[in-house]
Amino acid sequence: MPLLVIGLNHTTAPVSIRERLTFGPDIIVAALRSLTEIAGVHEAVILSTCNRTEIYCVTTEDNDRNIITWFSKFHGLSEDQIRDHLYIHG
Repeated sequence: MPLLVIGLNHTTAPVSIRERLTFGPDIIVAALRSLTEIAGVHEAVILSTCNRTEIYCVTTEDNDRNIITWFSKFHGLSEDQIRDHLYIHG
């Protein structure tokens, strides 16, 4: 199963975007549960610091679009607001 990484950091996104896309300790469990409910996502890890947020997923499907949609909706932003700031590997 492929590993997919989607994230942003201090070189790809301004602080105003990074602040809105963090996962604090109060929401991380709900975020992981919600993320693993996406079809094809079997395992997930979220790394969120002051300088970067990265989502690592073990997936059996080409899920980058679905995960970007989830990421933006989870934080109440549109995909257009975050798409240009993301990097995708996998």
